[in-house]
Amino acid sequence: MPDDVNDEAVILRSPDLHVAIDPNLPVVRGYRHLLTGCVFDGGNGGALRVNGAEYRMSDLPITPRAVSDGRRYRVTVPDQGVGFDLVFRLDGATLTLRMEEIDDDRAPLTSLQWVDSPLLVCKDPSFSFFRLFTTEPDLEAMGKMWLRDAEGAVRDLADESEPAPLLYGAIYRPESVCAFLHSNYPLFPVAHRAVAGRYEMHLGEYRRRVRDRVVAPLQAEVVFIGDLNRDERVDASDYRLWVNRRLPDGDPIYRTSIWYKILCDMTGFCPEAGCVSTLREAEEIIRAIDRVTDGFPQIPFLVNWNGQQPEADYPTLDLYNHNIGSPEELRALAAACKELGGLLSYHANIDDAHRTSKDYDEALLGRRYVAGSTVFDEGGDHFDDSIMAGICHTRDVESGAIFRRLEAMMRVIPVERTIHLDNLRLTNCDPDADPDGVGVTEELVCGLLPIVEWLRERGISVSGEGYNGLPVDPTLLNSAFWHHDPTDGARQIYHRKVMGGGRGDHYGGATTMDFGICKSIHQDITYRPISVDSLGKEVFLGRFPWLESQARATTSFREDWQEIVDRIYRGSLLNLFYLEREMLSWTREGGGVRIRFSGDVEAAVCIDGPEQLRVTWGDVVVADGDDRFVPLGGAVYCYSLRGGRRTWTLPKRLRGRALELYGLSRDGRGPAPEHAVEGERLTLALAPGAPVKVIEAGGRSVVG
Repeated sequence: MPDDVNDEAVILRSPDLHVAIDPNLPVVRGYRHLLTGCVFDGGNGGALRVNGAEYRMSDLPITPRAVSDGRRYRVTVPDQGVGFDLVFRLDGATLTLRMEEIDDDRAPLTSLQWVDSPLLVCKDPSFSFFRLFTTEPDLEAMGKMWLRDAEGAVRDLADESEPAPLLYGAIYRPESVCAFLHSNYPLFPVAHRAVAGRYEMHLGEYRRRVRDRVVAPLQAEVVFIGDLNRDERVDASDYRLWVNRRLPDGDPIYRTSIWYKILCDMTGFCPEAGCVSTLREAEEIIRAIDRVTDGFPQIPFLVNWNGQQPEADYPTLDLYNHNIGSPEELRALAAACKELGGLLSYHANIDDAHRTSKDYDEALLGRRYVAGSTVFDEGGDHFDDSIMAGICHTRDVESGAIFRRLEAMMRVIPVERTIHLDNLRLTNCDPDADPDGVGVTEELVCGLLPIVEWLRERGISVSGEGYNGLPVDPTLLNSAFWHHDPTDGARQIYHRKVMGGGRGDHYGGATTMDFGICKSIHQDITYRPISVDSLGKEVFLGRFPWLESQARATTSFREDWQEIVDRIYRGSLLNLFYLEREMLSWTREGGGVRIRFSGDVEAAVCIDGPEQLRVTWGDVVVADGDDRFVPLGGAVYCYSLRGGRRTWTLPKRLRGRALELYGLSRDGRGPAPEHAVEGERLTLALAPGAPVKVIEAGGRSVVG
């Protein structure tokens, strides 16, 4: 039980932390972290803003009482007929604040915000900070709010007039402690401010009721942690690891499968290219990848199965594209993928509304972007809002139209387990710009979340194009991204929670840094090329003017097969190896980054130069430059971009065992190259770009 020490404070005690709380107001006065002796301040009373009206806490009827391990405050707002409890409890090194017993039947509680009352204040300039935040809406990019991070010394921060809204943030001192504020609210849950030598942590505005939906009661924690990842220092990696462990795991199929897109038809957008992959040709691609990986599970996503160009016929989702093959052939392709141990999935879009679509409805548009939208017309030019506009997800959900369209889609294609919703953005980012008051919160709570929940209830997880300026934690919506393009400072937070193919270049950059941190095929595959050579320079640049510095728009199975193999073996498999493990730290070093994973795995990426990469698992070298020796599922996948003879230390499970080796190609298993096994080491002569698989003799590898 708390002890009433004096008239000034109530002290909550645990073996790790002492917290001083105002005896009469729901305000934390200060903290003492016992292990390190660090002292932090709290708030000073301030005010509460309830439903937009501001009240000094000292003017409100607030009834305090002691509870087990904490203190409860009953807050009443008489002129609004609103009441609620704010309950503080201390457990170890965590102080929890919960909102309970909400009474708002007479006047709904829509919002609550602490004003000028931070929950934690640090006055020690020797601390450092980490912040994950978004930009203001980018009006040149449909209001997207781009993800950014910042890290540095508190003493170097300029004074901020207002608390800065954040997704995540913490302060830390390497030899002592990391402190942070964490909340269950989905949209900008916390706000930090540096002012007059202090570093303040505030709660963001809590929206209780959003249109016809009620958000879960607010729960916030003030948390103190030490060296969580056991690297003998306290830093932002410990904080990011703590957050990562709190987030739900993404759908595991994305961390046990090779996944990529097959672009089928470009007739509507680029008639000179036409249909670039039929369903039969898509099956040829899938079977070739199956053979060159010896049966590794795949998730190919078909693009333009329902239209002749990306986004051309949306919001309609049930228009089948017969250019690529018949519906019967599509179902046969899905069955073939399952026979190979994989899963066929599909690219769709719920954001964009083409004005010629049979399901186009002005009433469903995002008002802000009806005019001035950045879209493509039929000639490939920008800024023609007569062609396309953005859907308001809130109105789409409230009308029920989105669910009818999704049901119609599932009657046309056999959707199972996963769907790729390209873009998946919040199309309204300013409630003042919308006559119905639909802003970011409404689009999230009343739009995207209900759509994703509807799919999850049917066993379907969602992958998306990329973060796309979403000002929320993406794990609320997505299990995977085609462009895995968070800030580098966020990669540890989302490791194994949101999987992805590579950094945000739409056309699949293949640098050593890309391969070393997170890389897959990450460029649309077509059977036939879409390139300068196939179309001619004038046509290519006329249709794809933004690709002036590129020679192609896709990776062609017919012409670029070796590059597909290279991206699988240098990128996809290494990424899947990472995804088997928890990421313990992400640290900038030299010109690159050092990443530590559980199980004694470490990646040094471009630290000593732009081509340097070395990944080790104890005494096993997994990646060295452009060479790979990747253990997955009881097998080892060996590959060298340039070829060569070298000796590798075997993983422990294969040491002292009789081994079988196979060369792999688009035709399947072939003879092994020259090799020799001596004790724990395998000497292997690899031809350039020719993968080899190693398994225990008489056994079989198990993937996943």
